[in-house]
Amino acid sequence: MRMAQLVETLDAGGAEALAVDIAGALAARGHDSHLAVARRDGPFLDRLSPTVAFHDLNRPRRDGNQAYRILYFLETCRRLESLLCAQRIEVLQTHLPKANFLGLVTWLGGASARFIPPCTTTGSSITATARDG
Repeated sequence: MRMAQLVETLDAGGAEALAVDIAGALAARGHDSHLAVARRDGPFLDRLSPTVAFHDLNRPRRDGNQAYRILYFLETCRRLESLLCAQRIEVLQTHLPKANFLGLVTWLGGASARFIPPCTTTGSSITATARDG
């Protein structure tokens, strides 16, 4: 199965580590695993398994008025949708609020990948919510 994890960056944090670990675990189990980031920065890139396809949406942080930020966000959605289509991703799992919203809007816009919203950890258990498109 072709699966992608989406996170805004690879800055040092729990969700970023989780996205890298999930992508690596899926690849180790024989899945076509991908990790997509809005911008390529952070120390976790070095931790990524070579069997995971890495995709940078090349969206550095930008400031501006609200209209500009909305257009910037929509262009990021377009880049994500193009990536999902080009790589024939079947399942997209997102991590952290910006990536969650980006994945949701892209999915609502007609992306063919199944969208799995946030995966959160509580103690030693992992819970996730899934919705088919």
